[in-house]
Amino acid sequence: MADPITALCQQVSKEAVSWRRRLHELPELGFQEFKTSEFIESQLRAFGGIEVWRPTPTGVVGILQGQRPGKTVAFRADIDALPIREDPALDPCSHVDGVMHACGHDGHTATLLGTAKVLSRLREQLAGKILFLFQPAEECPPGGAAAFVKAGVLNGVDMIFGMHYHVPEDPGVFLVKPGPLFASTYSFDIQIIGKGAHAAFPQSGVDTVLLASNVVVALNGIIPRSIDNAQRCVLTVTGIQSACSYNSIPDVVHLLGTIRMLDRRCEADLLTKVRGVIQGLCSTYHAQCEIDIRKGYDLVESTPRIAEAVRSVLAAHFGSGKVIEPVPLMGGEDFSAYLHEVPGCYFRAGTRKVKPDGSVAPPHSGGYQFNDESLPYAIEAQTRILLEVPAMIE
Repeated sequence: MADPITALCQQVSKEAVSWRRRLHELPELGFQEFKTSEFIESQLRAFGGIEVWRPTPTGVVGILQGQRPGKTVAFRADIDALPIREDPALDPCSHVDGVMHACGHDGHTATLLGTAKVLSRLREQLAGKILFLFQPAEECPPGGAAAFVKAGVLNGVDMIFGMHYHVPEDPGVFLVKPGPLFASTYSFDIQIIGKGAHAAFPQSGVDTVLLASNVVVALNGIIPRSIDNAQRCVLTVTGIQSACSYNSIPDVVHLLGTIRMLDRRCEADLLTKVRGVIQGLCSTYHAQCEIDIRKGYDLVESTPRIAEAVRSVLAAHFGSGKVIEPVPLMGGEDFSAYLHEVPGCYFRAGTRKVKPDGSVAPPHSGGYQFNDESLPYAIEAQTRILLEVPAMIE
């Protein structure tokens, strides 16, 4: 006989599939999720027993009070889409040209709605309070998490959880790791300012294109040659922009790119070296430079004792072979803003979907597909975590 909680999660997951497909067809970009948040609010109110709070214009928080004293815990789902055009042959497919859920946020939203519906039916078993955070603009640094924190959504919260779907693993597989999981991120813009000249007489100017090329080569040599290999970080120049002409050297060349780190020890040293390399080369070439390095998201680090409890709960209900330890990723995540305020755990759930040709489309691509078979596993995982983990943590 099936466990009653498992059976309830499987029942609710069928409805969650319809929610996910509806959300997928009507995607909205960060801080523009007005229809999405209205749909979320209407569902939460329909479940019964859940108070709804709108801390930001497109953010929604559902609050479920248990029948017994206990901790206040939160679970977050991000709700925004990306400015990507979806392959029109896919089903379901976005009805908004140039916008799609290409990172599984429709799945995150449907999963947390499903979890909220399950727990609303189990509130007699609940101790404490649960906050379901439907957060906008994860894809838009500085991100919607910072706005939620500023609005006070974590006031009185003892711990927080978050989950991201993971394309490489099959439905029913979970990835849990104490410590670093996603990198801290920086964006940089560099203006190299020289002196324009006719291409036939480069000696009469300051060649910004040649200098920019040397800067790119030098920047790519910093990490492998001056940063300890144990301190995982990456620097990538993603663009070189200037006025273009066959016979003119431009006055200014603009470089842009990203820096990502999984180890706080290299942060100050790496940023200092980046500035030093650029300034040194520009000085040598008698050029000027303007350097703008901006912090994006901080390192996402799961609290060890909470991550271990999450791993234990998932292994107990799904089997130890279905809970693996992932390699940290260089991607960024604004869930870090919550972990600055309260302890918590961020984990991943498999959603691999193989296309007829045997390929698997990556996230942030027009061919990305979510696997709806992931929903019953993830809804049960979130439900079990919220029911069991708080009591395991002193």
